[in-house]
Amino acid sequence: MIGAIIGDVVGSRFEWNNHRSRDFELFHPDCRCTDDSILTVAVMKALLESKADFSDLSEKAVYRVREIGNLYPDGWYSRRFKAWLISDDPAPYGAKTNGAAMRVSACAYAAKDFEEAKRLSRTVTEITHNSPEAVKGAEAVTVPDKAVIESYAFEKITEIIRVPKKNIMHKYIMRLWAPFGHAHQLFYRRNIRSRG
Repeated sequence: MIGAIIGDVVGSRFEWNNHRSRDFELFHPDCRCTDDSILTVAVMKALLESKADFSDLSEKAVYRVREIGNLYPDGWYSRRFKAWLISDDPAPYGAKTNGAAMRVSACAYAAKDFEEAKRLSRTVTEITHNSPEAVKGAEAVTVPDKAVIESYAFEKITEIIRVPKKNIMHKYIMRLWAPFGHAHQLFYRRNIRSRG
């Protein structure tokens, strides 16, 4: 959760001005919290308040996303999402954007296994982004997050998300993760696992 929010804030100044180098000031005066962090917190709160079997998660997610989203009206929301936030009837609107995938990291923490992680991400995604593309995007974020939390090795994670070594995405993922080595796994072993 903290990593997702830090990544959002650090990357916020590059939202419309991509930066490919690893050489940049981490926390710059132009950095800010965006809709991704705001809605990640809302989803986390919904998960924490849901029943143990998450049978009421959809209703909790609608309530918390609208409540917290409306507290931050300058959160860089899309026009359609802003309309959903204030609607008298907040129904899903078939969005195919990555917005839902950006708010699901808490699902990996709340889930007991991969199938539940996918189910939870689908539930919180479909409150707005009820298109197959958006659901797949949310699962594509949640499943690797769950694998990292469970201390899976990098090669196992790429196997789980079915990225063949010949696929260009495998090379891209390797290039992204290479500077970090297994530091992320050490962090989770020391900080997450030790909490029980």
